Amino acid sequence: MLLPDNVKVEFLPTMDYRTVMSWFRKGKQVHLGEDVKKSWWVQVLVRLRQTFPFSLLLGEGSLVYLASLLWNTRELLRGSSQTVLYTSYPPYADLFGAYVLKKLHPGITWVVDFRDLHIEPIYRNVYFPHWQAAWNRRMLGSAAMLTTVSKGLSKKLEKYNRPIYVLENGLRSPIRKEGKLYDRFTIAYTGSMFGDERDPTPLLLVLTDLIERGRLCREKIRIVYAGKDSQVFGDQIKQAGLESILEDRGLVSREEALMIQQRSHINLLLTTSSTDHKGVVTGKLYEYLAALRPIIMLIKGPHDPELQELFESVQAGHVHSSEHGDVLQLESAVEAAYQDYLRGEATYLNRSIIEQRFSWERSISELLQVLETI
Repeated sequence: MLLPDNVKVEFLPTMDYRTVMSWFRKGKQVHLGEDVKKSWWVQVLVRLRQTFPFSLLLGEGSLVYLASLLWNTRELLRGSSQTVLYTSYPPYADLFGAYVLKKLHPGITWVVDFRDLHIEPIYRNVYFPHWQAAWNRRMLGSAAMLTTVSKGLSKKLEKYNRPIYVLENGLRSPIRKEGKLYDRFTIAYTGSMFGDERDPTPLLLVLTDLIERGRLCREKIRIVYAGKDSQVFGDQIKQAGLESILEDRGLVSREEALMIQQRSHINLLLTTSSTDHKGVVTGKLYEYLAALRPIIMLIKGPHDPELQELFESVQAGHVHSSEHGDVLQLESAVEAAYQDYLRGEATYLNRSIIEQRFSWERSISELLQVLETI
């Protein structure tokens, strides 16, 4: 990403689980697949990693990063009364480090951003959630404002009794690389499965039905998967009887993942909702929007009005929820894209609409105006 000339970036050392894993798995992925995460001891470690104070020892960055953060900011913040300290979660080390810095330098303005929630109501990712919430409330009491990615997440942050501003993720430039689409009608999913919280079943059943009815030609379509959870995704494909059209790329580089998204006819987006937790906007959505290809979003759980509004506002594609979705509409979305493919037509999302809704320049300008009032 290109940064303005007046922006200085410093990289701080880390000594966390990813660092250690990289020593023993040189040249291999340092991500744990969902099949590994199912073991009880890994589940214990994963929850401990998110639980304070264990998150400072086991989480991303760890104590080496935290100490380096405090040391490198000592001169920058000394005697400052005009500084805005803006930190984003995750990792927890940034959140705790900023809390310490605010205590050391009370004159600074601390703004905390949550792209994800620390205490997830769906994943149940921490031990002692009530105590964690109480500790977070104590820390965030020093913050001037909280920002987060959606209205759904903002409602969960209201318990911390701080001003909240919704700052959607943005796109600097959704530039589609020139290059033809895949020769076969391709539906791609590039991402993780998060245990059993991602479910492509509604789409797989539609594909199976359309193939059996002769509406889709099996030889002309394929499903491409790229990510660390090949076994989990592959098992779901097998249950639908579609293993013959699956192309498993495994874990790929970011550049290759973006190319897959740009060349596919449909990008599949998987997410989760519940009756008391909606508006879970994944970072993958913005990668897909930048590819300018039609998107099908499958929500495991009830209908999510916020995600529906987001999709409709930029004409991104089709949203289907497992509990309240219309199978016929999902079927129509697939068939429409397939017919475009048969006619040799390339359907792209509207670049100008997406840039207008998700412009970082506009979003940051509005944020700065809000910061001037606190």
